[in-house]
Amino acid sequence: MDTTTHTFSKSFYGQDFFDPAAVAFLALMIVLIFALPRKYACWPMFAIASFIPQAQRFSVASLDFTFFRIITCFALLRIVVRGEFQRFKWNGLDSAVIGFMVIRLLWSVLKLTKGGNSVTSPLSLCGDALDMWGMYFSFRMFVRDMDDLKGATYGLIFISIPVAVLMIVEYTTLRNPFAFMSGNPEVTRSREGTFRCMGAYSHPILTGCFWAVLLPYMGAFIKQRGRITYLPLIGILSAAIIIVLSGSSSPIAAAGLAFFGGCAYLIRKRMRLIRWGTFIIVVGTQLMANSPIWKVFARVQILGGSTGYYRFKLIDQFIQHWKEWILFGSAKGTSTWAVPMFDIVNYYVALGLAGGICFVGAMIWMIVAAYRNCSVAIRTAKGSTELELIAWATGVAIFAHMMTFLAVTYFGQIIMAWFFSLAVTGIRNSSPINQRGFSVLTGRMHADPLSRLAAKPVLPYAQPARVNYR
Repeated sequence: MDTTTHTFSKSFYGQDFFDPAAVAFLALMIVLIFALPRKYACWPMFAIASFIPQAQRFSVASLDFTFFRIITCFALLRIVVRGEFQRFKWNGLDSAVIGFMVIRLLWSVLKLTKGGNSVTSPLSLCGDALDMWGMYFSFRMFVRDMDDLKGATYGLIFISIPVAVLMIVEYTTLRNPFAFMSGNPEVTRSREGTFRCMGAYSHPILTGCFWAVLLPYMGAFIKQRGRITYLPLIGILSAAIIIVLSGSSSPIAAAGLAFFGGCAYLIRKRMRLIRWGTFIIVVGTQLMANSPIWKVFARVQILGGSTGYYRFKLIDQFIQHWKEWILFGSAKGTSTWAVPMFDIVNYYVALGLAGGICFVGAMIWMIVAAYRNCSVAIRTAKGSTELELIAWATGVAIFAHMMTFLAVTYFGQIIMAWFFSLAVTGIRNSSPINQRGFSVLTGRMHADPLSRLAAKPVLPYAQPARVNYR
């Protein structure tokens, strides 16, 4: 695994790191996760990810409970207590997510049983499984339809505003406002003259990527009822500030990919032709070119200090040494490569070295299942352009993640963004809302005061039926 991930994770294992302010904030978020309506229940999870460094944790009998993990456990408790799992419908992606972690757990146990070296201990992987399944299935229960996705997205928009303000403070003072909580450096670091702000996140690149891959959801709600709404635009502006101030090329590239993915909605009926055409062009270029197609990474230089050549070399060495990792992963890592590389800034490479083609295949299984979910969500939009855009945004976010994996190994808070993006591909247009904010399906008024902001998707039909609300 990459040294950044290893160093960050291992430095705080088995130790108590908590600040009174962080504990108070966690307590408030626990209260809110039970008090808020279901469509807003994921807001406290976003807040913990955005305002509490990953180092904050309690250690109980050698078991680490990060604040991230604690809020996930309370989210699951809420679901059980309120019975919010009762209308849950299983899909292929749910199987893929469970399969991915089960494969990792079994692989780790098998390696230790045979006397090999497991990259991560089974106990640590059990904690990872709790995070993964807890986050994924919490989001699956909280965000079930397009109305729920709007509620979740507005939470991201509201959170992005103070995060952007704190990033500006960090950039102007060169002091991280979250350093007092332990885990993040106090002084903002620079690379070749570019300052890289990180806020409460685990790395500047992950700070920018976290918001870059969430941009499609904000963009999906810009136009509603035929009119432009400005709150999503404010969220996009805030996210853009965070991305730029992170001082890294990968988040900017991810944001660009998200933008072009959104624009591709205009040519959505020709996507099959575009996909096959792109595949043929890539294969043809590879056959005719003197250098591998992945050498394009070496030419990517968006900001000063970009390490595009390193990323190219990483992929190139990984492919050249495929015999070492293809079946069971590589216990030697990159030590046998012509150019030893210990910073694995490619998620596919990290998975391949950890568990071979089996791990990479499990990741591809999740991505394919997610795209299938997006296709079903688009069909349930029933021809409504604005609802189709919402469903399309879920696919664009998966695309942004898929491409970001080529340049970033995920750890820390961005894992939440990944599983949120996976979970919301399961949304359906199954809970239409009429123009006055009443639920046509339940015949009740929305009790929460935020319903005017986050509960008004455009109907695919003209006039809702009259309902007696008494």
